[in-house]
Formats: sequence, C-alpha cells, structure tokens
Amino acid sequence: MKNRHINSARGLVILLLLAVPGFVSAQSTVSKADAAGALNKEGIRYFDAQQYEAAIDSLSRAVLLQPNYATAYYNLGSAYFRLKNFEKAADAFQKAVKLDPNYAEAYNNLGAVYLEQGEVEKAVNVFKEAIWLKAGIGDAISLYNLGCAYIRLGSFREAVRSLERAKQIDQNNVEIRFNLGYAHSREKRFRDAITEIEKAVSLDPRDEDSQLFLGSLYLAANAKESALMQYARLKTLNPQLAEKLYQAIYNGRVLVVSFK
Repeated sequence: MKNRHINSARGLVILLLLAVPGFVSAQSTVSKADAAGALNKEGIRYFDAQQYEAAIDSLSRAVLLQPNYATAYYNLGSAYFRLKNFEKAADAFQKAVKLDPNYAEAYNNLGAVYLEQGEVEKAVNVFKEAIWLKAGIGDAISLYNLGCAYIRLGSFREAVRSLERAKQIDQNNVEIRFNLGYAHSREKRFRDAITEIEKAVSLDPRDEDSQLFLGSLYLAANAKESALMQYARLKTLNPQLAEKLYQAIYNGRVLVVSFK
C-alpha cells in the first residue's frame, strides 16, 4: 500500500505534466534558439526515462542559452520536483510564470511544490490562479489539487466544492472520488461519502484503502449489514485489514482508518 498520513486523504499532489518544446523569443539568434530547443527535447527524453539528473543538466543548459525560455524552466522545475528538490523546483516554476504570466500549468505545479513545502495557503492562491487562467473554469488537475489543499487546511466544505467541479470534468478518476468522499466524511455527510467511495471501489476494485474506507463509512452510517458484506469483499484482498473492519463491526465502534 502507498505511504499515507493517518486518518487523512490521499494523493494530495498529482503527477506533474511535462510540456512539449515551447516558444523561443525571436530576439535570440536562430542558432541559440535551435540549440536551446534541442536541449529541451533532450531533457524531455531523459525525463521520460526517469533520468532526472541528466534531464536537469540538459534543461539547465537550455535556459542558459535562452534565459527567456519559459517552457524549459517549466520542465526543469518538473525534474527538480521528481528529485524532491522543492526549493529549486519552486525557483524554476516561478521563473516560468514570470516569463509567461498566462502559464496555467506552471502555476499548478508551483502550487504542488508549495504543498510539499507545507505552505498550504500559498498553494491555494496559485491553484486559484491556474484555474482563473483556464477561463475561470479550470481543469480537473488544478481543481483536484485545490481541493486537496483545502483538505490540508481543514476547510472541508471548500474542498467539496472544488472536488465536485473536478469530478464534473473527470467522472472516472479514482483519486478525485476518494478525496471527495473523504471530505464529505469530515463534514459528517456519510451518505454522500459512501456514494463517492462506492464509485471509487467500482473503478478500482483492488484498491484496499478504498475498500476499508467504505466499510468504515458503512459503520458510521449504521449500515451494519453493508459493513459485513464489505468485510467479506475485503477479506479476499487483505485478510489483515478485513480483520480490523470485523473487530470494529462487532465492537460496535466506528473504525478510524489509518493508511500506512
């Protein structure tokens, strides 16, 4: 199972999107533009091969040749993010949005860095900027990340609003459904939470965390028979987790799910 915080939502930061080679200013010579573009492409190839140090080397040379190359800064930030060098990732994304103030994807990824650094309120602000740049509608990624940031802040009502919008764009995303269910549960709207986690389970029946969480929600909603049925399903996936649910059912208590 994935590393998760106790009694918390999961997947709080999604994967970063890698940009294709972008615009290079006409003020630079053609040879420098071509060289920087080639280095950016090389960096992407290394990134795709998970050779992040090599990607950083290529992309750093690209921005050295073309200091106004926003896309290369974006890709450089993505590589640093993969290596968990969040300070340098933030610096690269900040340079990308300074060069291109309409770069919604760079704002999204900058928000992801802020989340990793624990600067949640700053993350909320830049996720909102990313959404505003998408005509105020946003995309599933930024809306999902904003919802996760609100969960971090304990602002579960706002999290529900953002995650509901993300769900309308991407109906079959397990992580959106899971975190939306979690946010509903923290607002004690257990029926709404059950609806979302049931959908998450249907999308990925082998997700043990969703199965366990669903059983705990049935208990919270006083649906003991449903909890027992959920115990039987979970037992085929993970007998140890199933035993926790079983004990909770017969001890008459709500199970506090701990994702480890």
